[in-house]
Amino acid sequence: MLIFYKNNDNLIRWDGVARASDGTYVNDATVTYVLKDSDEVILATGTLPYVAGSNRRYQGVVDRTVALGDIDDVLWLELTAVSGTLDGFRRIQCRVVYRKEN
Repeated sequence: MLIFYKNNDNLIRWDGVARASDGTYVNDATVTYVLKDSDEVILATGTLPYVAGSNRRYQGVVDRTVALGDIDDVLWLELTAVSGTLDGFRRIQCRVVYRKEN
């Protein structure tokens, strides 16, 4: 389960984006995210730009001002990658917590 830290900027990353047919890297995709609460209400949307030279890593940030809800709330992160005629999709369950000392 992915963790979102309340009152913090949260890095979102999708590593290993590759074509399933032959495993080649996908470095030219448009990757977007939608963050939803457990009732499917959209909390945030954005993009995950390609990280130059990373070979298949896309990342972006959910700003600390996004109202994530209460501690232990369940969120859903939906990631979509589009490259040419190929699309990829991931739906990841997340939980809201406070960041501890370390």
